[in-house]
Amino acid sequence: MYSNRVMITGFLGNDPESRTTRNSSTFTALSVATKRNWKNREPASTSRRRHATDVSCTWPTAAFAATLLKGAHVQIEGELRTREYAQRASGQKACH
Repeated sequence: MYSNRVMITGFLGNDPESRTTRNSSTFTALSVATKRNWKNREPASTSRRRHATDVSCTWPTAAFAATLLKGAHVQIEGELRTREYAQRASGQKACH
């Protein structure tokens, strides 16, 4: 049996952002501070450790998530998905 379930526990790093897609669907984007560490690919003198996970919630959870504030302790359970898209400014592909 296969299962695609993840559980993320941490604190909100920023206030949630509610957005609407082209087809009028609403979702809320969250940045959850976690204990996962990694260094970015900048030169060693300017590199910093990163501690965040990006989460998006759809209706009806999006309405509740939009009421949360930065620093709120959250535990989120859901399905893990990755997406590939082209960035508008540079045209380069990125994964999210």
